[in-house]
Amino acid sequence: MMTTTHDLVLRVLPRVRRRVRQLAAEDSADLCQEVLLRILESLPSYRGDGRFEAWVDAVTTRVALRALVRRRAERGRLEAATGVATPAQPGIASPHRALSGVRAVDALQRVASKKQAAIVMHYVLGMTVAEMADELRVPIETIRSRLRIGMGQVRAELGML
Repeated sequence: MMTTTHDLVLRVLPRVRRRVRQLAAEDSADLCQEVLLRILESLPSYRGDGRFEAWVDAVTTRVALRALVRRRAERGRLEAATGVATPAQPGIASPHRALSGVRAVDALQRVASKKQAAIVMHYVLGMTVAEMADELRVPIETIRSRLRIGMGQVRAELGML
């Protein structure tokens, strides 16, 4: 049975929406469209070695995080050009220094999805550990553990240990 583009989009859209909302609440509809386009463009690169859903998650995370980094850089250029600080917007909070740049985004891709989501929620979206625990409905210590282990993995990937 052959899957059409429409069927594929309907299959992955709920997953993409959920993942984008986890990573970047701002402009989630626009970002979902960007992710879906990238998935369709990148489909020939899917080798089939792993689960298709994991590949979709990886593409979604990579596109969303790069968009966040790009928005932050654009905001910085605007502030530098005008000399006026723009108000912080959701999803563009100042990220931890280890999470800036394309290398860091690639390193973050190699972290398990739950740890990855915790890192993005805390360092990029600026959520507190208590807010994250409440949002994800897990104990505070679980969030702390995900952050500690996940950031350790990112630092190791970046050679910062």
